[in-house]
Amino acid sequence: MIDVNVNGTRQVAAACTRHGAALVFVSTSEVYGSSACDLREDAPIQLGNLHSPRWSYALSKASAEQVVLAHSRAGLRALVIRFFNVYGPTIDEPGQGRVISQFLGAVAAGRPLSLVDGGSAIRSFCFIDDAVAATLRLAARLLADGVVSGQIINVGRREPVTMAELAEYFVRLTGRGVTVKVVSGESHFGAGFEEIQRRVPALDRLRHWADFEAPTSLEVGLRRTLHHWGLLSPTARSNPDRVIPFVQPKLNRSAQLLNRLAHSLTTGRLANGGPWQIELERLLTGGAPDVHAVAVSSGYAALVLALSVACPADRTRTAVVLPAFTFAATRNAVLAVGMQPVFADIDPSTWTLSLASVAKVVAGRTDIAAIVAVNVFGVPPQLRQLRDLARSVGCVLLLDDAHGMGTTSEDSDYSTHWAAARALSFHATKTVPAGEGGAVLFQNKSLADEARILANHGIGPGGVVRSNGWNFKMSELSAAVAAHSLHQLPEKLPKRRATAQHIRSIAQDCGRFQVQRVPEGVESSFQNLGLLVRGLPAASEAELGRLHAAQIEARRYFAPQLNTLENGRLSKDLPVTSYVAARVLCLPLHDAMDPADVARIGACLIGPPKEDTWLPSAHLL
Repeated sequence: MIDVNVNGTRQVAAACTRHGAALVFVSTSEVYGSSACDLREDAPIQLGNLHSPRWSYALSKASAEQVVLAHSRAGLRALVIRFFNVYGPTIDEPGQGRVISQFLGAVAAGRPLSLVDGGSAIRSFCFIDDAVAATLRLAARLLADGVVSGQIINVGRREPVTMAELAEYFVRLTGRGVTVKVVSGESHFGAGFEEIQRRVPALDRLRHWADFEAPTSLEVGLRRTLHHWGLLSPTARSNPDRVIPFVQPKLNRSAQLLNRLAHSLTTGRLANGGPWQIELERLLTGGAPDVHAVAVSSGYAALVLALSVACPADRTRTAVVLPAFTFAATRNAVLAVGMQPVFADIDPSTWTLSLASVAKVVAGRTDIAAIVAVNVFGVPPQLRQLRDLARSVGCVLLLDDAHGMGTTSEDSDYSTHWAAARALSFHATKTVPAGEGGAVLFQNKSLADEARILANHGIGPGGVVRSNGWNFKMSELSAAVAAHSLHQLPEKLPKRRATAQHIRSIAQDCGRFQVQRVPEGVESSFQNLGLLVRGLPAASEAELGRLHAAQIEARRYFAPQLNTLENGRLSKDLPVTSYVAARVLCLPLHDAMDPADVARIGACLIGPPKEDTWLPSAHLL
């Protein structure tokens, strides 16, 4: 082991130096030895009895670290990462080895879980996906500017747990009547066993250099691991102390996706209209000859391009009508193209742009360039009627459909058919996540061609710079993930819709909440699950506090309304927007939620509010 780790590392470091390659050396928390404090990278290392074979691995890794650091001082870009108990599906197979693998093997075989010396030892565990994400961030930083070269950085999750508590997770989550037995360290590991009572990482350097904290809680990671091996009970109770996150993207990885990412990394084709972007654009059009897609770097970029190419050429038209109940990107895109936001009110039941309010805003005006309608939480606006209104005043209708992926309507293609351009988002929080990315869909091919030029610095055919533009190109990695997510969407939507409708039904029965109306003939994607709290604004704050106290991450979304912010023309006469923004709550809704999470949310909604804060108003929408 010592020969492999030390001499092998020396050869790899030397090869990296010869070929000008950077080196990320994977070390281990074992190098901290018997130290029992919170472990900092610069802390002195204290090993145990060197006659014990357990320390040979730690000693070899510590020595290999010194080899890497010596090469770093000589000019090699090199970084040392110390992992703390990385675990997860496939990395932990039921059987022998590390504690989670041992527990999985015991559960699968129907044996008791062995707790060494009572299970009082404390460890921190890091889910494999988080460890990989942290490593990639650090590697990117090493390649980008080299400032982390020569650093030793802990990678883990700071969630200390005793081995007895870890066993309790297995007992609760497997539901197989698993028992626990206490064994001595020497009988379990052999003569000369030395226990390390506490091994928990300090993660200041990881936060500083990678701006990263592992998001996956131990319970969530164990659930995924147990599910992979068929050992998770379908009725496993949720831990009431675990936070149910507002959103938690879940990508079912496949060999095809991993192969595509590897292909991009191997070939170096990472941007500039590669094969995965082309495929994504084909998927977005659905093969329709009158729909043209341009994949871009974000939903914001899609909106900017839509406004830039679809608005009338008459530059006396500088006003854009939009709702104030939307995300800041909608307004920011208007400002980015030098136009002026003009806010209209929203419908009191769907919370989308009000046709009557828009008609009132545009009446008698000749400066309206566009109406930007917004899909709110998966509910589309009245596109056909808004299109007709836009035509009557000589402007175009554009659709901010960042929340619309997966929403369907009896009205054939509810979006692209009525709007001149449709802007999509593939942000990590969306129903089709790609990490980041977006697309804009046009009915007119010439508009799509112009948008593609603007997204590439204004460079047209033959490399001629035709106009000022932006760098809005989508990366091949994002395109591959977006296409993968788009393929998965049909199988995920039924569960998402069923979960949303179940929670909405509970909220409606409570009487304290108003649910968003989904128009007849529309099947919402339920991008977000919004409720209005009936009563005065103080009631919504009380409900938000109750949810947070129950470890349920709800949000005020969208709030505050955009017409109260700077850089927009202030429209004070938006009574419905003001009412909704002061009372809206969005509950967690994502693919990683299990029945126990849904039950917790429902129970919290049913619970009675505080009498001193729930004050019914004279006017309820």
